Amino acid sequence: MNNKFELEFVNNYIAKGKRERILYELTSKKKRKNAISRFCHNTLEYIDKNKVVYAGNSISVNELEKLIKNIQRIKTGM
Repeated sequence: MNNKFELEFVNNYIAKGKRERILYELTSKKKRKNAISRFCHNTLEYIDKNKVVYAGNSISVNELEKLIKNIQRIKTGM
């Protein structure tokens, strides 16, 4: 694995059932490229759905602003 950021990313954003395999493949010279490619093409299968706040192809600045304000309200309990 290249760095601590990859480990942190996997542990925080990859679904629990996929973490061990992804970490293994990222540390393997032979399998690393395939793991990255599979993640890129099948992101929704690997990403922890609880960490996704928006899914779509595009978002306007106004929509993004509303989304961020909503998240802030939820976190602060307002």
